[in-house]
Amino acid sequence: GGWSRMRFAALILVGTISLSAGNSINQWTYDNGYKVSVGTVSSCNENVDQFPDKVAPLFAKYGITYKNTYKIVENKVLNKKYVLYQRGCSRPAAADGQDIDGVFEIPLSKVYMSSSTYFGFMELMGERSSMRIINGLYSSSPCLHRQVSDGWTKNAPFTNWCSSTLGYCDLKDTDNNATTPNVQVPNEALNALKIEGSFCTTGLVCKNPIMVSDISENNFYAAGEWIEYFSVFFNREAIVGQFADTTRQRWVTSSEFAMSIQDKKRVLFVSYWKEAYPAYGTYKGWEVKTCDPSTSYTRYCELVKAAGAIAVNSDTSALAGSTPSVYGKGYQAIENSKLIEFAKNVDVIVLESSFCSTPGYDCIAEYVSFFNNLKGIPAVDNKMVFDFGRKADPSGGTEWLAGGQLQPDALLLDVIKSVYPDKVPKHEFVFMRNLLDSVKSGSLDCANVPTQLGCPMTGKELIAKCTDLSATVKLSNEDLVFSSASSPSSTMLVTALACVMSFLLALKH
Repeated sequence: GGWSRMRFAALILVGTISLSAGNSINQWTYDNGYKVSVGTVSSCNENVDQFPDKVAPLFAKYGITYKNTYKIVENKVLNKKYVLYQRGCSRPAAADGQDIDGVFEIPLSKVYMSSSTYFGFMELMGERSSMRIINGLYSSSPCLHRQVSDGWTKNAPFTNWCSSTLGYCDLKDTDNNATTPNVQVPNEALNALKIEGSFCTTGLVCKNPIMVSDISENNFYAAGEWIEYFSVFFNREAIVGQFADTTRQRWVTSSEFAMSIQDKKRVLFVSYWKEAYPAYGTYKGWEVKTCDPSTSYTRYCELVKAAGAIAVNSDTSALAGSTPSVYGKGYQAIENSKLIEFAKNVDVIVLESSFCSTPGYDCIAEYVSFFNNLKGIPAVDNKMVFDFGRKADPSGGTEWLAGGQLQPDALLLDVIKSVYPDKVPKHEFVFMRNLLDSVKSGSLDCANVPTQLGCPMTGKELIAKCTDLSATVKLSNEDLVFSSASSPSSTMLVTALACVMSFLLALKH
């Protein structure tokens, strides 16, 4: 709250902060292919601070300690500790500590990315081209699609890091038993890239792993702070730290306004499984999860509360008797009649996922039909049912989890808009859409409003939109305009925040 506001005020007073004497970063050029001048210092004085630009998380579960020529980064969730030392400087003695899990020369310039959630982090700080291997092209980024098309970034969703001997390898079938590939074959093309580090999510095995635990955070803002964790491996603290401060302030300002609204609405998050997968503990029908502090799902209730509404998922005990959820706490395979009774006072429903495999966008109409069986719930009767499908990639997946972590302030404004539409009249949805109003003649109205309803472009169409490989991700940065009948002024305009956001996005560092 107050501390971050003072931090933000200091940023405004500085205004035109000089970045020329900052951390040593990679310089990418694209005049004749992909080229990088790696951020190496020509001489290293170990008595001089090599990292004048620094960041420190406020809420996320990691820590950073800065020394003159190296950094110590600790993932506090998994108890993993890494030493990062500046290129051009000597390897520090700290790198040989018994408790160190990895040592990296920074800035990195060739990395593996295990999750699409992190693509936006890399694009924002100008390191998209450092992503040389990705675990699936689940993205609507034009220039990332172009990088893959150009062969610079390898899309390898079914290739694993097998061992230090085999390196990256593929499973091959040599005994005509296609269901059980029996031989691991080295993937020479990937091994030739000599990946320096892998941003790796829990449960995966990666080369030179840098473990990322954003999924353990209990709120979206803390999850978004992991962009600063990424930045320290590339010396990109300057732009990322300022971006994080501005995002935090926009979140605080929006939430403080929303929480002042007197007439509180009730919001329920639900999922619907079209098929049963008993082997994975999933059963057909409605699922309502409980926001339990012991699970990361509590972030949904935190999001609703920050939007000034009542989180119905806080207590799902009335659904007892339905099949318990396997992943997290809550209930699944809930009958329509039971859900109608449970949600009889719910004002807004948010469908967590409305995945549609390409080109099956008529399936959105199918989701609408499921809700039409829930007449009697105020949210359904009043067409106040939303999902996060406004941004979709060519595979049919939605990008709100990745985008919401990059822009938690925009995600929060979306939720406020869905619950109190008259209170944020100028905000345009970034991730959310009204599900019941999005279907025309049985499917999404993609011909008329392709960029507004989650109608994805093809990979080819996206590549054509990448006309400048040096461009960074485009973010929403509109002025914050709130309407409140209870305040002395009918509207409150916060412009300083948007001005600083525009300043940050204009930085070329």
